[in-house]
Amino acid sequence: SGMLNQTMNPAIKIFEEMYPHINVDYRVLSETEHEKLLRTEIPAGTGPDLVFSYGIELPDIYKTMATGVFCDLNPYLHKDEEFRFDEYIQGVFTGSQIEGRQYMAPVQVKMPVVLTTVEILEESGIKPEQLDTYEGFLDACAAFKNNNPDSDLFDFNAGEGFLIDLYDLCGLNFIDYAANTIVMDKEKLNKLADVSRLYYNPNAGEPAVDGALSSFINRKYMFRSYPTNSFLMVNDSAAIKNFGNETPYLTLVPDPYGGTTANLMTSAAIPEGSPNKLNAYRLLKILLSEDVQYGSNAFLGIPIHLESIRKNFASSVERNRALELNVAEEDYEPLIEKF
Repeated sequence: SGMLNQTMNPAIKIFEEMYPHINVDYRVLSETEHEKLLRTEIPAGTGPDLVFSYGIELPDIYKTMATGVFCDLNPYLHKDEEFRFDEYIQGVFTGSQIEGRQYMAPVQVKMPVVLTTVEILEESGIKPEQLDTYEGFLDACAAFKNNNPDSDLFDFNAGEGFLIDLYDLCGLNFIDYAANTIVMDKEKLNKLADVSRLYYNPNAGEPAVDGALSSFINRKYMFRSYPTNSFLMVNDSAAIKNFGNETPYLTLVPDPYGGTTANLMTSAAIPEGSPNKLNAYRLLKILLSEDVQYGSNAFLGIPIHLESIRKNFASSVERNRALELNVAEEDYEPLIEKF
């Protein structure tokens, strides 16, 4: 698939060039085979030395980590003088830990990036900085609906009445895996429910086929969502700026905990029973390197390497200039800083 062509295949090629005396046996598994491997082979100690996964394939990431089937990567990462945590999105590594142990290495993530315009916000009395907090973001969503009664919140699925995107993007947490208890902040949940109630339409049909630009101009949506693709972010915001005569505004949807919530898209882990942990770590480290992180070009996931994120945006800007769209790298610096 595209994910493997852009991520794992290049990493294996680099590995084989660096360690020509080591043979790499690389298998691509179906979803059923992958789940069987996680449930049977790895716990029995007969699985591979490195597992590369789409996050959605794991039944429960934290439960999987808590079983102890994967080894703690901290001794490798912290003792490796070439590896620098400050070159990566810190929260993504923290979110892949349980009880302080790094059982999984995030490789690519989905980030809750949304596009609106300054004019859309101003019409509803919203200041852009209001979108930086959970409460402010939800208040802004309510204000937009009150000002545009026939509007939807997101361009994706909103016309069908599906509001799972709002819950997913806001990243509410209901389980404390360390304490093994259910947690719930009823006030924050109620605020999310109130906004969902405003937008919910039980009789909604298929959303009208419409371009992003005209949707914004006609105020059909408040946000366009871009979880993975920097080129589309740049392309649409540049088009709005150049042809829509409005000021694009890209931001991250905040979560209730003072940050933003990323969804794990791809990850790598070393089974505890692996007899070749060092070589597995070497390949894992290549997956996290700029050569692979930038090479993925964010078509199917946002890299977690910060400089690679910048390079992806710079590349997207260049491609948009080739389309004769007036766009500059500094236009996206405020968003990049939020990563």
